[in-house]
Amino acid sequence: MKWVEVGNAHDIAPGQMKPVGVEGVEVLLANVDGKIYACRDRCGHQNAPLSMGRLDGRKITCPLHGAVFDITTGQNLEGLKLANPQEMGLPKEMIEMFKRTMEIVAKVKIDPLKMYAAEIRDGKIRVSLE
Repeated sequence: MKWVEVGNAHDIAPGQMKPVGVEGVEVLLANVDGKIYACRDRCGHQNAPLSMGRLDGRKITCPLHGAVFDITTGQNLEGLKLANPQEMGLPKEMIEMFKRTMEIVAKVKIDPLKMYAAEIRDGKIRVSLE
């Protein structure tokens, strides 16, 4: 397995995450209870950068549509959470447009996250894309 050093272990505190580049691939590192996990920095729904989302324990929430994943396994835990357009005070025509868009978006498949091997060795974080 080919390992690439991507930073220092002390750079990512427990409960934090950090995007890094690994051989041209956008990777998201997350520290969950002192263990580093690595995944592709893209949501399995519509390719949004997960690094702009929220990490809460093992759960990472997509910043675009609110899909929730387990950062330790990559599995999708919760589907999309879209705003209710009727609560936005929009004109009726726009509400209808948003409803139709939400129906379509809700049918887009949510793939699991692409996970990568990660480890801490000698105080350094290493990732393998293999």
